[in-house]
Amino acid sequence: MIVREQPASPRRERLVERNVDRSGHGARPEAFAAFYVANAFHEYVARVLIGMGWIVVEEREEYETLRYVYVSPVGLLNYLTGRSAVKFALATISLWVAVANPDVRRAK
Repeated sequence: MIVREQPASPRRERLVERNVDRSGHGARPEAFAAFYVANAFHEYVARVLIGMGWIVVEEREEYETLRYVYVSPVGLLNYLTGRSAVKFALATISLWVAVANPDVRRAK
């Protein structure tokens, strides 16, 4: 079985080009990988923590259903827990897509 190296994709080349500054020197590959993974995990901060703060504002201003949720038998805590679980799931999917990207793993 002959295994050929796949040609570099344009997306991979753009990622590597972003890693190299104008003088032609780039960051070490380990540093690039660490920043990439840290940026992928930052999705949890952006989507879950900051998103939880915006849930109350969004519900009050856009949907105007917060007062009905507050007096409903379900309660506000269960509602916010469900919304945060959805945001956590979306952040996990985003993290998985970013880290499992084969173009980034092959970038040299």
